[in-house]
Amino acid sequence: MKVELFNLAIDTLFIRYNLMIALVVLGVVTGWYWVAALALPLFLTCITGMKITRTVTEEAKTSRMNTLKRQRIAA
Repeated sequence: MKVELFNLAIDTLFIRYNLMIALVVLGVVTGWYWVAALALPLFLTCITGMKITRTVTEEAKTSRMNTLKRQRIAA
């Protein structure tokens, strides 16, 4: 896994922000304050622009390509 700070697309930031607001409103309205507390990690990822990506090794890429080639040949 690779974590990059301040490298988040604006549409993803918008979705995270709206999800954060929804969690806070839902938690306060229902009285479940622990749900509102779940908004804190979203807030921190919005502020820092955290982008988490999964890194794939070269071996995994080539083995996947070989598998796809075998499937095409067999078809």
